[in-house]
Amino acid sequence: MSAFQTPITVKEAMEKINHRNYLIPAFQREYVWDHVRVENLFDSLMREYPINSMLFWQVTQQAYNSFTFYDFLSDYVESHKIHNTATNVTNDFYAVLDGQQRLTSLYLGLYGTYAYHTKYKGWEFTSANFPQRRLYLNISKINANASEDDKMYIFEFLKDADTDGSDLLLINGDKWFRVGHIISLYPNVVPFVLANGLSVDEANILSQLHNVVCVKGNINYYLETAVQPNQAVNIFVRTNSGGKPLSILDILLSLTIAGWTNVKAKDEFIQLSDTVSGYGFSINHEYILKSFLCLFHSSVKNQISSFDTAFLYTTERAWSKVKECIISLFELLKSFGLDHTTLKSYNATLPILCYLYWNSKYTKFTTSIANASDRDIIRKWLLKTILYKSFGASADTVLQRSLKNLKNQNQFPAEQVSKDMGQPTVVDPAWIDELLTTQKDDPYSFSILSILYPNCNFATTKFDKDHLHPADSYSTYQNGGGTKNWSEYNSIVNLQLLDSSSNRSKNATSLDEWVANSLASRPNLYAETYIPTNVSLQLSDFDSFYDKRKTLLKNQLIAIL
Repeated sequence: MSAFQTPITVKEAMEKINHRNYLIPAFQREYVWDHVRVENLFDSLMREYPINSMLFWQVTQQAYNSFTFYDFLSDYVESHKIHNTATNVTNDFYAVLDGQQRLTSLYLGLYGTYAYHTKYKGWEFTSANFPQRRLYLNISKINANASEDDKMYIFEFLKDADTDGSDLLLINGDKWFRVGHIISLYPNVVPFVLANGLSVDEANILSQLHNVVCVKGNINYYLETAVQPNQAVNIFVRTNSGGKPLSILDILLSLTIAGWTNVKAKDEFIQLSDTVSGYGFSINHEYILKSFLCLFHSSVKNQISSFDTAFLYTTERAWSKVKECIISLFELLKSFGLDHTTLKSYNATLPILCYLYWNSKYTKFTTSIANASDRDIIRKWLLKTILYKSFGASADTVLQRSLKNLKNQNQFPAEQVSKDMGQPTVVDPAWIDELLTTQKDDPYSFSILSILYPNCNFATTKFDKDHLHPADSYSTYQNGGGTKNWSEYNSIVNLQLLDSSSNRSKNATSLDEWVANSLASRPNLYAETYIPTNVSLQLSDFDSFYDKRKTLLKNQLIAIL
């Protein structure tokens, strides 16, 4: 019978996770809590604050066949691809409809590890950048004057490399206890207290941890019984749709996972996201679901009513082709030299996706010689659209308009799409002036330079953004009486795209010397790089060089755009 049950201890809940009595249904979102929130959850437990009730669904073997179910995470790496693992169970179990984030956090703190980024390190997934950590509690002191927003009890995830997994550490005079070890001390912490010579205050903190984890019934939950799978999804959506943490897209993902009967949507979406990541881009279910709406629905707006049975049936049947088309799209974008940092609008790629899919052009589109001119048109349109920031406000409205004339086309109708989207038909010279002030490290600088250098083959060669007059020479220029400030020296006006090997050779070579050395192999160098011919290339003449090259670039951008 569906009803609130007798509360259980955190220890009992963790044991149920270990024995796979608690599992996560496929329509649940993935784990998202940061380490500070986990530490705060344990502080709330210690202060005996309620951690809200949870909602479980008693899953029978018959209902089990309707979905894939997943184990809880035992090791988590923030910002990287750590996914729950699908599991096979033969016994009846409970599926978590509400409370997964809290239970996962408790499990990571007591049984698992949490790796988060080390400040000033790189973002690649390495043990140095994301060291494995376990949760510890400082039992030597508390923050007695803590406000409601501060931690009273000092929990921290400490690096395994520093702790060696020890149950008790001494750090700067304070004793730190590994939180997960408290379960091993059940039912009595006294032997541990005596064996380690803990003070009365230290013993009291440890006893409180033992009480809130092993003794007190802190897990309040409502159990749904005799519920059919479709009802379980509806309960999940209804329970979470009013809460801020779960977005409309999370709900649409849940409906898709539940509505697809033959394809495991969650696993497929994760696999596709990982594949696209290999091309240097980052997509998630939000992008995939928006793709479905663009391809198969009359409205691109995210609405629960759109994801009805008929729509889900259509998307499932088309999935293999949609997946192939998305992979082909991001392969194409990589060949344009773009990546996640320079692709400033993922919405801008959706008209291209629809064009490729609706006209059956996605197979080998990036490499086919027959599609070369089409690729050039798409590339120019995409870069222009990124620079216009067309998908800012009212993105759904602009996106809807961009799809109007993409079917039954032999070539991407760039001009018509731009017109449908309301992009300017006349270029404002003041806007071009603004573009030319863009700094080297600005993500938009690549799009500007890429438009100016259309012949760069990004598919085979890596190109860098290079200062024509070297960056290292700016102080010399300034000391020599130069009047241009750094933002002018570091702008598009003094930048070019140069293949990486040539850039390494060029290094800090002065512009006049580099041009003299390069002319033999690149007789069209001046035209290719927009270097003015009627000005000295000496560093001391940078002011004049800047003004004349700015005019060249401005005229070229107006002509292109």
